[in-house]
Amino acid sequence: MDAHGIEYSTDGITVVRGVLTPAQVETLRSTIYDYVAGGGDHVRTHAFGDHGGWYVGGVHHIEELTHAVQQLHASARLHRALSKLMGGSRSYRMLSRNEVYIDRYGTWHADTVIGKYIAYQAPDARGADGQKCREPLGCLWTKLSNGETYNVATVALYLEDHVNSSQALHAKPRTHVNAREQLKGMSHRNAYGREGVSLHPRLGDAVIFDTRMIHRGQDLRHANMDPNRKFQPEKQHRGLLSLTYGRNNGFSDSHDRCFSMRTRLVGNLTLCGGAWDGPCAMAAIRHDLHTNPL
Repeated sequence: MDAHGIEYSTDGITVVRGVLTPAQVETLRSTIYDYVAGGGDHVRTHAFGDHGGWYVGGVHHIEELTHAVQQLHASARLHRALSKLMGGSRSYRMLSRNEVYIDRYGTWHADTVIGKYIAYQAPDARGADGQKCREPLGCLWTKLSNGETYNVATVALYLEDHVNSSQALHAKPRTHVNAREQLKGMSHRNAYGREGVSLHPRLGDAVIFDTRMIHRGQDLRHANMDPNRKFQPEKQHRGLLSLTYGRNNGFSDSHDRCFSMRTRLVGNLTLCGGAWDGPCAMAAIRHDLHTNPL
């Protein structure tokens, strides 16, 4: 049980204290904010519709940011927690959904393979009858033919202290347990209602949560929605570095391929002009799966 009174094994979310020191976070934050302020090639202000602020995807592949990613990825305390959650230090790996969010607002969602990206669903998922799963949401709660289950987690490191702030993660614990609870969370009919639980991580804490859990970021009132916004690192911001880890199995392979393609579509303007969900994107997905099937 962590200091917030939530536990990963039952609630799908936990807070790991002190994965980095405050000084380490400040260095990491300076690296990220300098990249955004300098107009880095992968900085986007209108990713996934206009949610305000600034977004950078695929940060583990961006030369200027790899050191910042490695600072978090190298944390022994983080990996002790992940090893416990995923069945051993050799049982999991970092996946492709690794991103920076600054001053954006978040709507309720889960970090999973759904919607127009359902083509990336794990092909080996089996339903209760042992047959190939064909339920777009329910397949995340089935087993693979080798008995493996879904185990993919988001690691969120906030770049500012949120002890006295309600603008970090809002979550609906236990909405990861099955498709019914996830849908109830989206429609606010679960035990946590419309607002969910507000977490208050300290500088250097990491929030780890099951990617199936319903969650959101800060609300619209605190996002930077100025259409002419220019990033000024000396001002107060709400930043987040998010990394994804998954147990070594077909569900993680599915998640990896899905978000790798989404990152390419958003970040590489020569593919579909930054569009990630239109006809061009769907054609790119079909081509990707045709040339390299799951």
